[in-house]
Amino acid sequence: MKTTRLLPLLLSVAMLGACSSGGASDMSSADQSGADATGQSASQASGQMRDVSVILDWTPNTNHTGLFVAQEKGYFADAGLNVDIMGFSKSGVDAVLSAKGADFGISGADALASAHAANLGLTMVLNIQQKSSYGVGVLEDSGITRPKDLDGKTIADYSGDSAHISTQMMIQHDGGTGEFDRVIVGAQAMAALESGQADFAEVLSTWEAIEAELSGTKLHMFQPADYDVPTTPAMIGISTRNDLIESDPDLVRAFVQAAQKGYEFAKDNPDEAAKILVDANPQAKLDPELVTRSQEILSTQYWPDSKGGVGFADIDRWNTYLAFIVEQGLVYDEKGTAVTEPIAADDIVTNEFVK
Repeated sequence: MKTTRLLPLLLSVAMLGACSSGGASDMSSADQSGADATGQSASQASGQMRDVSVILDWTPNTNHTGLFVAQEKGYFADAGLNVDIMGFSKSGVDAVLSAKGADFGISGADALASAHAANLGLTMVLNIQQKSSYGVGVLEDSGITRPKDLDGKTIADYSGDSAHISTQMMIQHDGGTGEFDRVIVGAQAMAALESGQADFAEVLSTWEAIEAELSGTKLHMFQPADYDVPTTPAMIGISTRNDLIESDPDLVRAFVQAAQKGYEFAKDNPDEAAKILVDANPQAKLDPELVTRSQEILSTQYWPDSKGGVGFADIDRWNTYLAFIVEQGLVYDEKGTAVTEPIAADDIVTNEFVK
């Protein structure tokens, strides 16, 4: 499972503009439905299904369970939606959304902040993962017992600058200097650790840490959140374009609430939801035990919001985090330059469409 920050991809955005999904965002105003007196959209009342697309941020994993549950359980169909769950693109979710290559997409707070700075016109409409599962792992027999022991060591790194700064600050908050070397290994961080290419590795407690345990590799993990480092209020969420929100809020509401229902089912029924994810994606060859363990952790520790459901954004936490990443130079405009202008949570996240 992987999350990434937005990179400057204006060329990709321009190219993608020619390959729109052909979903609801491209319908004429005459085809766009409003709500009737019963609260149903016109498409629901008439039985007409509307085509909608959502793009994943990586290969299918437990970030996406709620979408596949909503598909399997008929929540999308009940909302009058025919949903195409699209595989991830190397161009990045935010670039694809901005170019109208999809209607909705899986993204995170860091990426949305840079998308805003690059004027891509996106907003998160469903805040799924409420806190970060990012950390670094060391082999249990490495002799490393606390973050400050990582000074001078080498990290197997696959994330962007935000994760790097979080690791550095965690070490500093534990009394170290925060100086270490990096080896960029993509998705092979654990392999680099086990082979001795690195002393510690980027690890998600909701995926790689479980994967290591199942393979018999004993890890000790440190998480920045445990050392007073500010962490994301939305490691993942669902975003869409501002123009779609403005032109067809009923469509956005229908999709968001059906997806929210899927994620809440997964929260309350992690074992069944895990099976749905595995069965829906045979090509991904997902390990059922890994998926089940991951879903159980997400359902109990990372997804529940302040209302006890899934999807509600904590605007105060968003504002605090946005101020932090701007201050740290972690928000980038379309030229890849760090921005200094403050970003308000209300500019990039909304609770308007959640139940």
